[in-house]
Amino acid sequence: MKADPIIDRSWPEGYLTFFKDRLVSNRRLSKAALDAGLDQYILTRPFTGQKWQPLYVDDLLASNSSDSEKPCGTRKMSSKTLAGVMEALIGACYIHGKWKSTLRFIAKLIPDHGWKPMEECRSILFEDARENIPLPSTLAHAEEIIGYQFKKKVLLIQALTHGSKVSDSDNFGSYGRLKFLGDALLDIIIVTKIFNASPTLTHSEIHTLKTAMVNGNFLAFLLLDRCVSQIQTVIDSTTVGISMQTSSFDMPLWRLMRHSSPSLGYEQEFTQKRYLELRDEIRRGLDETQDYYPWALLTRLQAGELYSDLFQAVLSAIWVDSGSWESCEAFLEQFGMLRRLDRLLRSDVSRLKHPKEELVALANREKIHYLVEVRTLEGEGGRGAFACKVSIGGRVIARVEDGVGKEEVKTKVAEAAVKVLRAERSNAGSEKEQKTLVLRQPKD
Repeated sequence: MKADPIIDRSWPEGYLTFFKDRLVSNRRLSKAALDAGLDQYILTRPFTGQKWQPLYVDDLLASNSSDSEKPCGTRKMSSKTLAGVMEALIGACYIHGKWKSTLRFIAKLIPDHGWKPMEECRSILFEDARENIPLPSTLAHAEEIIGYQFKKKVLLIQALTHGSKVSDSDNFGSYGRLKFLGDALLDIIIVTKIFNASPTLTHSEIHTLKTAMVNGNFLAFLLLDRCVSQIQTVIDSTTVGISMQTSSFDMPLWRLMRHSSPSLGYEQEFTQKRYLELRDEIRRGLDETQDYYPWALLTRLQAGELYSDLFQAVLSAIWVDSGSWESCEAFLEQFGMLRRLDRLLRSDVSRLKHPKEELVALANREKIHYLVEVRTLEGEGGRGAFACKVSIGGRVIARVEDGVGKEEVKTKVAEAAVKVLRAERSNAGSEKEQKTLVLRQPKD
């Protein structure tokens, strides 16, 4: 394996993502485990006690007498298993000694990267940020919406700048690098809270809750849903005289994003229209409906990645500026994320799975097939509508129509199919119980 290149702090997001994926791949982690000899300690079969005998001192002395006497050979083990053990050990180090122990373990197993403590890395990023840069007037209300006052305003400017805005005359950089860091920071905060929840959750439940909290559609909704009220004054000049009228309006953070793309502006307005149509129903699903998560509604929102990217970039900017996890959590609380997480932790987590995942479990290894169709609606300006039917083992289970996108209609039909299969299983269980009762009735 080739040596990894030295990381340059000026690398764009694409380079950073490629390097990170390579560094944490199963292949890289499994190689680190083999190089350290960890594979010989991995238990792959349950202990039964058969043919077991205690290890005596003489055995230990004999095994340490010379390398030539040690048993040799390799175990057949998948790279996924080895990588999984590495990840579990990293998690154990974090539980035992937080970041210090974790970094020591990683540096021992993957020694060729000059690992630095997290706070030192954050300080480097903070020092790299330019000082004494005032906020543009267009971003005057950004800190009020976010709920945090920046020491270095340039970090906020960068977090709210789209790549289309970058130019020689406006060289603050875009939010790409901050978004890359914010993605990891959000995982740390949310996964830590879920892992420490009481009662202890299973691996499957942790995965379900993490997926519900950090998916792009949910982050986009949080960004769309957080506004502050602003007052605007309109001057009306007529032949009679000049009059002034004041009114209030809601200012969301996404409207402050700096960009130079007309198409992106159109996309934002269409997304805002869909948000206003779905807002109340999504809020009910997130805040009121017990043991439910509005997967299909959030998918129907069809918010582009720029919203979730913006959310993660702002979180990252707060961390770089403050070095405070409390400030990051306050931001997540301000936008309603932690409140929703607390509600889900009190729910039946098994009922919160994504419908497509749950359908796979209910299908019992039978093949699932989604067939998506697109047709043009008459009298609606040629708007395309999506329809989808899902079959399991060749049997059509459910069909839905009038979807706004492929992913949304697949989620809706999976949701409908899950309800059908649950009802069938419930009815089958009732019939079986009735037959059992009949058989147990005493004869006359």
